Amino acid sequence: MCLPKRYDPIFVIMESFHSDLAAEQKHSEYEKFQLIAKILKTGTINWYRPTLLPTNDWENWPDGGAS
Repeated sequence: MCLPKRYDPIFVIMESFHSDLAAEQKHSEYEKFQLIAKILKTGTINWYRPTLLPTNDWENWPDGGAS
């Protein structure tokens, strides 16, 4: 299956809780990805009601991308 060259987005996430991936948890264990999966399965964007405060501002990750 291929995505069409043009498609309408289902929804856009501007703010979200960004997990610390260094903790070696699977994406499937995080609330955000569980909610996105439910939306893709049902087609209902109302399922996206995160309970965790957003942390995706770069100010929250001062060492992000640092080696």
